Amino acid sequence: MQTKINSVNVEHVSKGRTGYDVATVNYGDGKEKKIMSFANPAVFAAVQEFVGQEVEITVTKNGQYFEWSAVTAVGAKPASSSAPATKVTGSNYETAAERAARQVLIVKQSSLSAAVASLTPGAKAALDPNQVIEVAQKFTDFVFDNQLTTPE
Repeated sequence: MQTKINSVNVEHVSKGRTGYDVATVNYGDGKEKKIMSFANPAVFAAVQEFVGQEVEITVTKNGQYFEWSAVTAVGAKPASSSAPATKVTGSNYETAAERAARQVLIVKQSSLSAAVASLTPGAKAALDPNQVIEVAQKFTDFVFDNQLTTPE
């Protein structure tokens, strides 16, 4: 939809810990739209930038409501596709190296917990962090050394 943004009035609403801002946008022939700062920050910022200008507004349906998903100056190319902001474009899966690194971190975290648990019974003083790390490393080494071997 192509229209002109006549004015924008921004108010702060104090709800919750920090609250949020609401931009009341007057556009076209006396129409009004409220844009929440938390719903789509890019649109919230754009409507304030384009006061007095002709804009192209992309409207998408979210449940039972129609929302402004993009606002661009007339004649300007949109910064992104006209798809809703929640649609993923491209791959966001972990690579094999990232998965392997994550697995190492999981084993190390588990080994630290196991080391603390094995050193705690009967301890009369606070645990020595260096001793905990040493035992945890032994557990980690055991897991990775025996990962691919099978018992005989």
